[in-house]
Amino acid sequence: MHETFQLYIYSERDYKLQYRSVFTIQVVALTLDYYYRVVASESNG
Repeated sequence: MHETFQLYIYSERDYKLQYRSVFTIQVVALTLDYYYRVVASESNG
C-alpha cells in the first residue's frame, strides 16, 4: 500500500512537470510566432 502511494505521488509530480514543459513550449512558440509576424509586417510595410 505504501509503495503504491509513493508511486502515485511520483507519477503526479511527473505529470505536472510534463504539463509545465508543454505549456512552456507553447508559450515560446506563440511568442516566436508573434515576433516573426511583427518583423514580417515591419519589413513589408
